Amino acid sequence: MHNKMTKRYIDKVVEYLPLRDRRKARTVINGMIHMNLEEYTDGHRPTNSDVRAVLREMGRPRELANAYYEEFHQPLLRPFNIKKVLAWIMRMLSALALVLVSVGVVGLIFGTANMGCMVSGTILGVLVVLYQMAVAPSEKYVIHDVQQ
Repeated sequence: MHNKMTKRYIDKVVEYLPLRDRRKARTVINGMIHMNLEEYTDGHRPTNSDVRAVLREMGRPRELANAYYEEFHQPLLRPFNIKKVLAWIMRMLSALALVLVSVGVVGLIFGTANMGCMVSGTILGVLVVLYQMAVAPSEKYVIHDVQQ
């Protein structure tokens, strides 16, 4: 009888959880119940009243689901810092501009290419520099107020 009670309780708890978390939650909560029953009965065979008391101590199914979700849920998407992402993009664009200009110069030296690579690399490099000047000024140029 007590297995049915714990199963019903666990079923009610996992109803409040996302589908992807339910299988693991069943295992974790079932283990918690058995551990609490073991402590509550000092290793003796639990009765139905022991099971009811332990489930009551664990709280209402919605409360336990909230506690489980907060403790074990891993967000699917990690928050990211937009400044770091933009800085990384600017570094990649700077490297691309350098490669394009270099390929253009080598092509001009050996007479195998036109000026397209060099011009596009130069334009890309200038755009990166303008972005850094206009949108992301360096900290060393920012004037801080000095408190006296």
